[in-house]
Amino acid sequence: TPKVYILFLLVAAGTSIALAHYARQRHAAPGAIAFAILMLAVAGWSVGYALELGVSDIAAKIFWAKVQYLGIVAVPLAWVAFALPYTRREQWLTPRHLALLAIIPLVTLALVWTNEIHGLIWSRSSLDISGPFPALEVTYGPWFWVHSVYSYLLLFLGTLWFILMLLRSPQLYRHQASALLLVVLAPWVGNALYLSGLGPVPNLDLTPFAFAI
Repeated sequence: TPKVYILFLLVAAGTSIALAHYARQRHAAPGAIAFAILMLAVAGWSVGYALELGVSDIAAKIFWAKVQYLGIVAVPLAWVAFALPYTRREQWLTPRHLALLAIIPLVTLALVWTNEIHGLIWSRSSLDISGPFPALEVTYGPWFWVHSVYSYLLLFLGTLWFILMLLRSPQLYRHQASALLLVVLAPWVGNALYLSGLGPVPNLDLTPFAFAI
């Protein structure tokens, strides 16, 4: 039964929404608004995946998988938008730069919702019933990997900026940066386990679960 997984995802979503509200109340802090958007994107991803796990029809699962991409494409961009002001690189955070960074996420979102025409995101989809509950099993198309590489690149850039901040900052900020570096790795380790097929449950995406950290 997926009930335990669904409950965990809903708790993660609720926590993310609470953090978004907390950050919104402190909007004057560096990166607060971007962090709130990041948390809302995580919440949307988690709720979408909970709804995907909660249905058994393949068409319904594909629909909720598409809904998740509203959060999936936003997370890497919001991470960079948070990392820039937090690490004192506000001068790079311009509308023009954000617009350029948003091109691949927006193209990805359009391709997700028109996937039946071209198969660039998922070239094949089926229902896997070998695990503890029916799970969506897909073969990824070429654009999925384009977006994945792009997302990991944005993650790496943000992480690099935090490492540089860690090396140069006073002790207090060093502790904050260290904590952020440790927790930001969790979702991408989960994502790597899912994409490589090494996760403990077949076709269970661990990424939204790891965001609870």
